[in-house]
Amino acid sequence: MKLSVPLLEAPNRVIAIYIAATLVLTSIALLFWLTGFSDRHSELLKFVYFEPAFRGGDLTNDARFNAWHEQGAFVLQKVGTMQLFNFCPFAFFVIIFFLNLPHPVAALAAFVAAVALVYAAFLARALAPNRLALLALFTALCTSYPFGFLFERGNIEGVVWIPTVLTVYFFARARYLASALALAVACSIKPFPSMLFLLLLSRRRYREILIGVVAIAAISTTSLAIIGPDFATALRENLKGFQLIGDQYVFPYRMLEVGHDHSLFSFVKQIVRLLLGWPLQETLSGTNRAVYPYYVVLACLIFCASIFRLRKLPTLNQIFGICVLMILISPVNNDYTLIAIYIPWAILLLALSHTDCAIRFKPSVLLMVLCAVIFTPQGYMLLGSYAAFGAQVKTAALCGILLLSVIYPLPVGNLDQPQSA
Repeated sequence: MKLSVPLLEAPNRVIAIYIAATLVLTSIALLFWLTGFSDRHSELLKFVYFEPAFRGGDLTNDARFNAWHEQGAFVLQKVGTMQLFNFCPFAFFVIIFFLNLPHPVAALAAFVAAVALVYAAFLARALAPNRLALLALFTALCTSYPFGFLFERGNIEGVVWIPTVLTVYFFARARYLASALALAVACSIKPFPSMLFLLLLSRRRYREILIGVVAIAAISTTSLAIIGPDFATALRENLKGFQLIGDQYVFPYRMLEVGHDHSLFSFVKQIVRLLLGWPLQETLSGTNRAVYPYYVVLACLIFCASIFRLRKLPTLNQIFGICVLMILISPVNNDYTLIAIYIPWAILLLALSHTDCAIRFKPSVLLMVLCAVIFTPQGYMLLGSYAAFGAQVKTAALCGILLLSVIYPLPVGNLDQPQSA
């Protein structure tokens, strides 16, 4: 008689392969670090959860905010530079809140980490019957490159992630109004989570979508009015900041940052750099600017084709696809935005924790291995002696996840059961 061993059932094999892939990829990164290779290229190859520096990208340029009450919207321009405030208006108050604390970057990291651990505790409770799934969750927590990079950079992306998780959670529980309001908070800080409105659209929740959009408008308008000195001036200064994103971040080849920018356009910029060699920065920027309109067309085609296909697939496919699209096709996306992938990954892990879950084995394995690539560092990969291309490996992994999500139906589960709001 052939015995049925739970560990050998298909879903558990997928989980076991994910754990193995994560440990192997992390061990490779650790090996480079221990051998001292990363020390010789410290700025390019640093593994943030091995050598934390707490640089605090969003919270160190406090010259933009030091005279807020006295100068109103004019403090949105950093003193002595052309660097304007290029966030959504409500983000101003998030940054101000943490800057007023004794240790802003550490406080931000502690806050996001605490909430992430609470989320993980709820997930662990749901995974409890399956010890292998619990081990996968523990492995993900201990080897998380995206969160390590987030904490090292001091970016407010973690604050955006908190309501984004709630958006998907409430959506899964058919609490569509709460989902729309949580999404409104996220979009009031950074705009890219707005793609998740497509989930509500797939359920024809037009009323909730309208309420969410109105909430975003109300939060943004109120924020600008409070920043002052009047709404029109604050809006004009804020729009100037967004207009400078192209010149500051999109078109230049930022050598020390392209290795952790996993956007599809960064992949294009790496190709341009390889084709042109090492020309002057002005040449690279001009070429990238010339290529950009074609990239926009490509990104729009990818988005439309993906959404057209995803609307016919299970909800988990839609969540995976949308989460990938919102951190892939915008022209700049640093690696801290990869925390968005933990949302569909957690749902898939929960589905796989049930050994009777009906899955396609090979696509599921490939999907989880690609997630392992996303969640571990590849900063040791170099183009020549200087520019890292680990982020472009993650670009390829994200494209693979998107391709799998639009081709192979993922486990249905409770997400696709008819529910009433």
